[in-house]
Amino acid sequence: MGLGTTKKKLVAYTAIQRLIADDDITTSSKIGLLKYQAATSESTRISLKDKSLAEYLRESAKDALPARYRKAYNYANTGQYAYGLPTADSIDIQSTDINAVIKDYIETSLSRTVTMVYANIGDANYYHFLWHKLINNYGYNPTTNELTTFSSSVGFPCYLNTAKLFFGYYTVNAYETGQALSQQGFSTESGACLTRSQDLGRTFVGIDVNTGVDDAYVEASYKYIEIVPDTTPPPQPIVNTLSTTTINGYGEKDSTLDIYVNSVLLTTITADANGYFNHTFSPAIVNADVVGIVVKDAALNTSSVLDTVVPYTNPSPATVGSDATVTEVEHTVSFTFDFLDYISSAKPVIPAEPEDTPTVVTGDDSYAPDYDFIQACYTYTELGVTHIGYLTYAYGSNTNAALEDLFNVGTAFGEFYPRLYIRLNNQKLTETLSTTSSEYKSSKRLGKLLGMGWQEVSDSLHKSLTDSGQDPSEVSQMFIGLAAPMNTSDVAIIEYLYKYWNRVYDELTTLSPKAIYTAINGKVGTTYAIKDNVYTHFIGFDVVSKHTVTGSIGVVGSFNTTYVNAYIDSTNNYTQGTGVEGYTENSRVYIPNHHIYRFQTNSTSYVEIRVYSARSVHSFSGTSTTAVGTDENLVIPIDKSLINTLTQKEKEILFNKSFYVFVNIAKIIKIKWYARGAFKIVLTVIAVAIAVFSAGSGAPLSAYLIAIVKAVVISLAIKLVIKLLVKLGVSVQLATALAIIAAIATGYSAYTGNDVIGLNAIQLLQATSYAFELSAKISQLELKKLSQEAELFSQEVNTKQEELERVKDLLNNNVLPPDLLLLLNSNRSDVFITLGADPEDLLAKSPVNNIDILNTYAEQYVDIITQPPTLQQLLNLNKRGDDYAYV
Repeated sequence: MGLGTTKKKLVAYTAIQRLIADDDITTSSKIGLLKYQAATSESTRISLKDKSLAEYLRESAKDALPARYRKAYNYANTGQYAYGLPTADSIDIQSTDINAVIKDYIETSLSRTVTMVYANIGDANYYHFLWHKLINNYGYNPTTNELTTFSSSVGFPCYLNTAKLFFGYYTVNAYETGQALSQQGFSTESGACLTRSQDLGRTFVGIDVNTGVDDAYVEASYKYIEIVPDTTPPPQPIVNTLSTTTINGYGEKDSTLDIYVNSVLLTTITADANGYFNHTFSPAIVNADVVGIVVKDAALNTSSVLDTVVPYTNPSPATVGSDATVTEVEHTVSFTFDFLDYISSAKPVIPAEPEDTPTVVTGDDSYAPDYDFIQACYTYTELGVTHIGYLTYAYGSNTNAALEDLFNVGTAFGEFYPRLYIRLNNQKLTETLSTTSSEYKSSKRLGKLLGMGWQEVSDSLHKSLTDSGQDPSEVSQMFIGLAAPMNTSDVAIIEYLYKYWNRVYDELTTLSPKAIYTAINGKVGTTYAIKDNVYTHFIGFDVVSKHTVTGSIGVVGSFNTTYVNAYIDSTNNYTQGTGVEGYTENSRVYIPNHHIYRFQTNSTSYVEIRVYSARSVHSFSGTSTTAVGTDENLVIPIDKSLINTLTQKEKEILFNKSFYVFVNIAKIIKIKWYARGAFKIVLTVIAVAIAVFSAGSGAPLSAYLIAIVKAVVISLAIKLVIKLLVKLGVSVQLATALAIIAAIATGYSAYTGNDVIGLNAIQLLQATSYAFELSAKISQLELKKLSQEAELFSQEVNTKQEELERVKDLLNNNVLPPDLLLLLNSNRSDVFITLGADPEDLLAKSPVNNIDILNTYAEQYVDIITQPPTLQQLLNLNKRGDDYAYV
């Protein structure tokens, strides 16, 4: 299941694809400003009911992805979402004494005391699986060293002579640490073999690397003694004495003898190991009888008959029988095997080009389910014989309840956002769920809260699978969720990861006893199971450390990250790694792989958090996928409890860059189908759907265009449309009309009435593209129109200005005392100009953009009309009484 694995997945069948690309991310502040400009660009009058820029900004923030997910979280937190909110459990794999718990399990199973040789959980160790395969495939008996499968086929006991492990070209580079490559237990030459006695202390047979092959394999041999069939007749026996009552003598050792009296078979006797035979006649025979003896050996060869007349005494009696004719031939036979039926190929699969025909791999040995394996070796003594045993169990296969329940499970920190499921158990949920079921209704509701149509997004994703060469029926799971990539250069994500792992460090309690971690305050890691009602995402790590470093990574408040991996095994004389930091050839230092997140706390020091052997595991359909190291699939779910300290802009960037679709496939393929054009297009379509459906039915026509605009994931064409049409002052209605005209021109008759909700996401994209082309042809016309509108507006302003002059006359400006003129004269000082300054005062200032002036004249006029009374107005009011109310 990948909980303790360190293997780097070189063949991916979990696709984790971002829904919004970097270039398509626009913050809500820009969207709010754009909406404000679109709403006010052609307005010639300003009303108190008009929304201000600040209100547009607030509204945009409320409709941004963080706000949508906050609503989705609150909905799921009420218990109405059928699949539930994910919660986190902590599985104490790293802190559990695996040796002790496995020993207890074995002793309980065998009802005897055992001595543990080793016990671990993680990747399939090649040396352990050498023994595992010998036992399972060749009937190997670890105690007697016999290969019973070969013994049965050969006909003679066959004993393991030796076995040597070879790593292929890709094997040594396929792992982040050397756990899977290390030797443990006993030498392959430790067992008894013919004349060789058992010696469990023999030296390991060295491991070699064969760069001519891809994967690991074993070259082994066994020995046996062949007994050649005996075709030689045994010699005649030697009779020492013969009387009427007894006969004795020597024949071939361990042979049988037929005794005849006067050519009649009397009996059959057996010679002992020395060839001696003896028989008593009953009843007794008589003198002159002839006793004949025929010797028969184990191969049923017979001697010629020896006749002896009663009585007889041998003057030279024999003292030992003849040896049997036995031919023994010692054989040494070699055999070879690989591990592909247990361990996936380490050879990286080079993805085809995005538009190439996908190559599907099925039914070969390059695919084997990847589990964490519990691997152990133990011994026990019985009747003076040392017995050896091995335990191999695929953790997570759920075939042994006792082994599945080895580790302590507790509740971990974290609040996680709900996942929107598209497929589960190889089923398309929008088609297989009953429309009256809580799963269907709550999924549809959750999609709406996130700003997307659940049915539409599901259809688009499934179509993209087909278009990209992937059979949707082979997809076990597909869902949309939030997760932060551990390998990133984005500052917002790095800041979040720093805070996340800092929280993890604070939650852990056990300091690591290993020397390489003590100096940096390392704490023993754990595995988090982040699960809802239907699915679990595992996050595992061995150690997290935190320490202060003197130096600088940038200005105070800066964040950065890096990844380190270097490894050497001096015993087996091979090296591997993707980095050299902390590595020296002479001292042969081992640096476990780790991610580093740094934060500059002051001008002279920064805090460094290291996460060792981090892994992201997806378990499904009886198998799992694991991402480690620099894998792009190494992601961790976003924790809601850690984002409160982020600014609105940082939250939006984090959420947009952590917005993923997860696709889990139980069938391996040799192409990154999700990188193909057809699948990437759907991500844009989904983004458009999010924008369109978030506007809601019944919204004004302009609202749909604004909704599209604010989801900048739409396309470059829409960005250009906005820049060209809206920024230059072209009406939103006109831009929308162009899109509708284009839609009708291309045959999309779904458009009716005054909205565009009838258009689907793809049609809307195409319509917008046509609108962009059309906009270029009418840009000059629109600029001319703007000029005409500006002239009309200027005339209206002049009219209003004349009205203001009339009002001033009514207020009798000219009769003010001289001491008040300073307050009213704008030429004395700008400090004394009121907020309701006359239009000419504004125009008398430094040159400004005329378009901006035109866009703000109306607002200025409203301010003039609605301003509080000035000092002059108050004085006039006091002089003239209530007959002349201020304007």
